[in-house]
Amino acid sequence: MNTHSFSVELATKLGVEKAIILQHLWFWHQKNKANEQNYHDGSYWTYNTAKAFSEMFPYIKEKKMYSILKSLEDDGFIKTGNYNKVKFDRT
Repeated sequence: MNTHSFSVELATKLGVEKAIILQHLWFWHQKNKANEQNYHDGSYWTYNTAKAFSEMFPYIKEKKMYSILKSLEDDGFIKTGNYNKVKFDRT
């Protein structure tokens, strides 16, 4: 059984879906930091596609997930980058 958690404070300000995604991203950020992995341009990163995220969170459709991620980026909660060896890979 999968479980998802979120900050009540963030959910109140941003909505439950955004709070859940931020919690997930924070987990991976902290894990990568602890393991000193995926460090680029002064930050620790995690990666995935909107499609992959929507598979992990089946109650959020891919199009909605893309919108959530874009909104979180626009509002300064997350940032995006492309650190793949093949630049057309946009995960």
